[in-house]
Amino acid sequence: MAHRQPSTLPTLITLLEEATHLLRRSPASAWLTYYASTIPFALYLFYFLNDMSRSASAGAHVMESSLVLALLYGGMKVGQALYCDQLEAVVQGRTQPGSLPFRGWCRLVASQMLIHATAPWCW
Repeated sequence: MAHRQPSTLPTLITLLEEATHLLRRSPASAWLTYYASTIPFALYLFYFLNDMSRSASAGAHVMESSLVLALLYGGMKVGQALYCDQLEAVVQGRTQPGSLPFRGWCRLVASQMLIHATAPWCW
């Protein structure tokens, strides 16, 4: 019988403890970024579902409502990417995540829209 080498990978408990510690160390601005982008989408999603399932005139404004929902979803994903950047700054020991120039913002928005718009077909 061959002897197994001890694994150098961290255990599940270790990963959970590190993740919890990271979330506790993250600055308030990171949490504000996350919630400011996620809450509007979640609230509008509930409104959209309620409106489309109960309104008699839902068909008249489904296009506009779904466009607003899609834009809020894109905004949520951009906000979550910024949140992850702030968490990465905490892990790397940077005091402030770097600010993005206009081109960087355009690339961030375009990449998030491309990734999350095509994800359902890639799974």
